Amino acid sequence: MEEGTLNKGLSFIPTPHIEWHQYDVSLYKFFRQLKLRAFFSTDQHNSCTAAESTDNTAQITQGDLYEEGNMETVGHYISESGPRTVLSLDTGLKPKSTFTPHNINTSIDIFTNLVKKDIYKLRRKHQYTHGYQRKSINFTKQDWLNINNLKKDASIIIKPADKGGALVIMDHTYYTKEIETQLMDNTNYLLISQDPTHNLKRTLDKLNQWALSKNIISDGEYKYMNLKYPRIPVFYTLPKIHKNPLFPPGRPIVSGTGSIFQHPTEILDKFLIKYVPLQRSYLKDTTTFLTLLADIQIPP
Repeated sequence: MEEGTLNKGLSFIPTPHIEWHQYDVSLYKFFRQLKLRAFFSTDQHNSCTAAESTDNTAQITQGDLYEEGNMETVGHYISESGPRTVLSLDTGLKPKSTFTPHNINTSIDIFTNLVKKDIYKLRRKHQYTHGYQRKSINFTKQDWLNINNLKKDASIIIKPADKGGALVIMDHTYYTKEIETQLMDNTNYLLISQDPTHNLKRTLDKLNQWALSKNIISDGEYKYMNLKYPRIPVFYTLPKIHKNPLFPPGRPIVSGTGSIFQHPTEILDKFLIKYVPLQRSYLKDTTTFLTLLADIQIPP
């Protein structure tokens, strides 16, 4: 029965039902953007930000970065002032703002109220016409049951293929053994006795406080890197069915989204990206690589 549902293909899209809560969230974000744009375009705000725009972020020379490698030396350069050609360490990264201006523009308030009234009328009309039907028109009740059965089936695991965009249904036992085999490779992985997240966070917090005190990072960057509740990175594999369709090896993936190193690495990436074009040779992207290959003549 599940096979018939899966045969609809990956390009099949069930007719969506309206999630009114999502509408409310989207409208709130839209109205907030309007208010923010009006707020930041006022002369009063521009005059305030101009007075506060003095950049106290520390700056050091490119030569200093290449010649010296320890933090104390960097701090020494930062504490000095001299006629040097400098590069800013400010990456511009900071936590997302939750600020919402109020009573900024009467026209925006009127527009907001009118849109809310129209959405309310649309919601009442939709509920009267369609009731509270939540299932898709082109997706039967049996199809939904089949999908739920697949989701609850602990004997299988569903993953996208490493290449080609296919969807792979694998035996869960085989998938688990494949991961265990990779993790038992002592040349690439080390077994530890406990979760190091707490100790790593404590070390990073001290380093960030030191960098802030030396003006190496801005206050916004400090807050951006101060992740209160980091998650443990997740290890999983993507099946390489192009190599073996029956017993595919797995390509290891470590998902570090929300982990303790995500924001510090973003800071480093923003800072180091300016030095990449200074290298003798570098690749900007895949298109650049293909362009270079097109110019290479292979002799017969």
